[in-house]
Amino acid sequence: MGFNEEDAIETINRIIKDFQHYDKIIEAILNLRETLFPDELIKAKFKSLYNLFKILKNNPAKDIEFLKSELNAFLKSYYAYKIIKEKKKAIIILNEAGELLKQRRILTRREELLRLAKRCNYIIGEERKEGTLIMSKDEKIIITVIPKSNNINRGTAISIMETLATGKSSFRK
Repeated sequence: MGFNEEDAIETINRIIKDFQHYDKIIEAILNLRETLFPDELIKAKFKSLYNLFKILKNNPAKDIEFLKSELNAFLKSYYAYKIIKEKKKAIIILNEAGELLKQRRILTRREELLRLAKRCNYIIGEERKEGTLIMSKDEKIIITVIPKSNNINRGTAISIMETLATGKSSFRK
């Protein structure tokens, strides 16, 4: 396996942290290619950074702090974009439970509800007397419990699916 997006980001982080020579920073960035980034927005941002470094290659001022601030700005944009992309992905998956509810398709079997919870990026917790705990991935807060019985009554199943769709705990406060 070759050099990939994660390797490029790790290299940029290492450049910011360890490199102290202007020409070496320029050379290291010019050795990277925008094709390492599969996403078009990130690719365009890196290409503009790359072009800036090409221009700065012969700059007599040789301001290392400026180079590092540009690299930090790129990384900040990169990480912000990745977070937004992950949240959008989670919302799409999260909406699978909502989509089933819209279609009035209620899952009443325990295994189906557990699979739906996994697909919606929830953590399947431990077995308790009442059933299996379902926890949010971020805060690790219990949001609902799927009962132990194989067939769950329709009202309980709807409540569980609504909780999975919204991500809000179904427990009384």
